[in-house]
Amino acid sequence: MELCTNMAIIHEGRVLFAGVPEDAVGQLSGKIWKKSIPKPEIKAYEERYRLISSKLIAGRPLIHVYSAEPPGDGFQPVPADLEDVFFSRIAGL
Repeated sequence: MELCTNMAIIHEGRVLFAGVPEDAVGQLSGKIWKKSIPKPEIKAYEERYRLISSKLIAGRPLIHVYSAEPPGDGFQPVPADLEDVFFSRIAGL
């Protein structure tokens, strides 16, 4: 995969990141975890974890959370990508 050499994330008029995409992804290495959960439980997960994104797959939310340590509870590590960078920066991480 080829990425641009520089990028910026701007949210509500503020620059949240400016730099090399690989550096931004690298900063999240080992800190992004995923889990498929029942739809009614999403609020509870938002309260317990630093949820950065959620997308529906086969009717179930697949959530990504940020955690420097393994969160347990059935979460699996996932390689960080630019979507994780964007949502983690928007969330203030």
